[in-house]
Amino acid sequence: MEWLQDIKVIIFDLDGTLYQDESFLERYLYFLMEGSEWEGEITRIQREAAAILNNEHPLRIGLFYNPLQEHILQHDGEYATGAIYWDGQEIDAQTFASLYGQKHGFIKEYMYVGDAWSVVSVIAHHFRIPEPKRKEAFLRVRKEMLESTKAIIAQEAVRKAISELRCRKVLMTNSPPETGRDFVKYLGVDELFDDIRYGGNKPWGLPDYVNELAKQEEIGPAQMLSIGDHAWNDLYPVRRLGGHTVWISPYKSQDPSLWDIHLKSLDQLAELLATLNQPA
Repeated sequence: MEWLQDIKVIIFDLDGTLYQDESFLERYLYFLMEGSEWEGEITRIQREAAAILNNEHPLRIGLFYNPLQEHILQHDGEYATGAIYWDGQEIDAQTFASLYGQKHGFIKEYMYVGDAWSVVSVIAHHFRIPEPKRKEAFLRVRKEMLESTKAIIAQEAVRKAISELRCRKVLMTNSPPETGRDFVKYLGVDELFDDIRYGGNKPWGLPDYVNELAKQEEIGPAQMLSIGDHAWNDLYPVRRLGGHTVWISPYKSQDPSLWDIHLKSLDQLAELLATLNQPA
């Protein structure tokens, strides 16, 4: 991986990238279903979410979900290549062709299952949870994740490795400022980045940001590296522009795309960043 020594800009994601903590998942689903018609089935829904993450459900990491039709979509990175129902039943070829032919089948129209947060989003759509309730549950669990009894764990090795990077380092997250800033400060990384963008609208906002950074640094995309856990948001846009990608996730993915590097843990991320800090 000689290209690592040519990297001049690294774009980091926040959630699932600078910390890894999925303990929020059950509480988030509880807050989401509390007071709804599904309250009595919270335990079953929590188990279903765990099955999705563990590759034991028809819906899996790396696939797309069509919330209107409630279809799960296999894909090739550009178009849907197959579809099944939530229960795993296959969709017949004629129905698939009429709905997902190349004329209509751009997968960007659907929901990518990239991490635990997106699993909750899909479940919220599947069970028809109203938007106000979704926002309330999101803000509630985000606040709880910074409280002492249920707080996320900051990873000192990653923080140290980022602080020692000699290249330009930026943070771009879809988290809104009202929660993102608190997380960045809690993790102790608020002073480590040359630029921080909250509410980044990834994947759509990432190409413009990459081009902006390339112009500022007078470099090409091949000298840029994006690190994130949600491949559709964090990696696809950068790879399409010619940049390099690191997917950090403990999960198995059904996405056929190949990333430059796959890391499973923050310890592995710290080790990778340490290699970038070594003299060429």
